[in-house]
Amino acid sequence: MPEDHTTPAGASCSTQQREHKPSPIYVYSVTNYQDMVSYITTTLEEEQYHCKDFSDDTIKINVYTPDSYRRLITQFRADNIGHHTYQPRGERAYRVTLRHLHHSIYSDVIKDELEGLGHTARNVLNIRHRLSKAPLPLYSVDLEPRDNNKSIFDLQYLCNMRISVEAPRKKTTIVQCTRCQSYGHTKTYCARPPVCVKCGVTTPRLCALRILLPR
Repeated sequence: MPEDHTTPAGASCSTQQREHKPSPIYVYSVTNYQDMVSYITTTLEEEQYHCKDFSDDTIKINVYTPDSYRRLITQFRADNIGHHTYQPRGERAYRVTLRHLHHSIYSDVIKDELEGLGHTARNVLNIRHRLSKAPLPLYSVDLEPRDNNKSIFDLQYLCNMRISVEAPRKKTTIVQCTRCQSYGHTKTYCARPPVCVKCGVTTPRLCALRILLPR
């Protein structure tokens, strides 16, 4: 007798979204770990997270569910707790590069064409030459995360032009936050005090005072 491989109604594997682990949260200037645990306990149960100690009084917090992550981040922001994190993986755009598209094509036209093919684009940006800034026949496209994202690499024609779809080139430079000037994260998910990029002082006013002080 053949095996029954049918799935229950509403449980199709192809339509289920994969649940990604929440991004880690890095908290700075933690001089008393027990005080930090007591603070977190007002928002989360101890079974909902674990921590790891780093140098310079930095604690890495890993929470187990997206709901716990959102609740803790909301609490940290409300109380101005110095921390940084990363964009949740499930919310990250799927980025590709479209090659051989004329630079004069409007971004909205490309979005509409992709929408008709089952791909929703967040952003469409024409790429310019690094030195001359001249527009190139290249477009960087951020797609909404969907199960069919990888199928865009099969696309051969768009806007009546023959194209190729490529993965974006990996950046070789280290990301630097323009808020706290630290490396490894961006300002979008940073809640640390702002630091002047020129002198390292934590506020623009103190930076100006340093310039006026006698050397």
